[in-house]
Amino acid sequence: MLNIYLYAIASVLAVSIISLIGIFAVIIGRDNLNKMVMMLIGLSAGALLGDSFLHLIPEAVQDGGPNLWLWLLAGILTFFILEKSCIGAIATCPPPPTIRIQSA
Repeated sequence: MLNIYLYAIASVLAVSIISLIGIFAVIIGRDNLNKMVMMLIGLSAGALLGDSFLHLIPEAVQDGGPNLWLWLLAGILTFFILEKSCIGAIATCPPPPTIRIQSA
């Protein structure tokens, strides 16, 4: 019975400590936060993709048959090529003009 209370207190403390990440984001500043955003987005996308591969897709294969893996890989490859082509198109565009506002 004591173990249940210890686990409950530990989980509440862990969630409370994780909630302090917002304060950490304010402390490190805007420039450093902008550098970290892409890494954090990649981490979250990788976590979601890993979760889907480890949990959802094997269950779908049991119901959908062996051809489901081919469709899955084709979809990942299609979106990868689409993303790379969009990044290439964006990289060749000229930057937008800057507008400076002067106070009177």
